[in-house]
Amino acid sequence: MSTSKTLTLNTFLPYRLSRVSNQISYGIEKLYEEQFGLTLTEWRVMAIIGDQSPLTAQEIVERTLMSKVSISRSINLLESKGLVQRSVNENDKRQLPIALSEKGQLVHDQIVPLALSYESELVAQLSDEHRSVLPGLLDELDKVAQQLNQKIHTKSNR
Repeated sequence: MSTSKTLTLNTFLPYRLSRVSNQISYGIEKLYEEQFGLTLTEWRVMAIIGDQSPLTAQEIVERTLMSKVSISRSINLLESKGLVQRSVNENDKRQLPIALSEKGQLVHDQIVPLALSYESELVAQLSDEHRSVLPGLLDELDKVAQQLNQKIHTKSNR
């Protein structure tokens, strides 16, 4: 007799969060792609650089929790489009600070209002109560997930 529990994806929180994130990302990516020729990953790289410039590729990976390969590919594509530029770090040639170029800053400044408008439309559909508790819930889930991941990481390194 089996005592294992069943996993129902439609009620499994990690799956639901991933699905909601994908749904939101899909809609907003279409805006960036159609109007600016950017993928969602490219925009995320531009957004993080625009917010916290200059950053190294490793710092972008750490802040976005995206793969090194995706970030590296996006940085290279953005550089080829003239949207970001790397500067030389005399102390460490491997760590090249990346910033938005002048063209990149112009594109960033055009996308930000679109992104904020999309966010406004999205949350406007929520009740006042849900809108007020959502940021705290997301912060708490993020904190707990970090703690669980640290615990898993610690166990796997034993």
